[in-house]
Amino acid sequence: MINLFKGQFLLDGTIGLLTEKPIDEKLKENIMVTLLFSNEELMGQNYIYGFRQISEIGV
Repeated sequence: MINLFKGQFLLDGTIGLLTEKPIDEKLKENIMVTLLFSNEELMGQNYIYGFRQISEIGV
C-alpha cells in the first residue's frame, strides 16, 4: 500500500510504503530511485507545486 501522493511534504520517519512481506535491499533501492525527493519545490519536476501556486494567487 502506498501512503504518499505527488507533491506531499514528508517528515523524517514518515511511512510511505507498506508491504505484506519483507523486501530485499535491491528491490528497496529500485523503489527509492523511482521516487523524487527534493528540499526545494521545483515546478519543472512537480506540476502539483505549480497548481498550488496558481491557487494561492487566485485566492
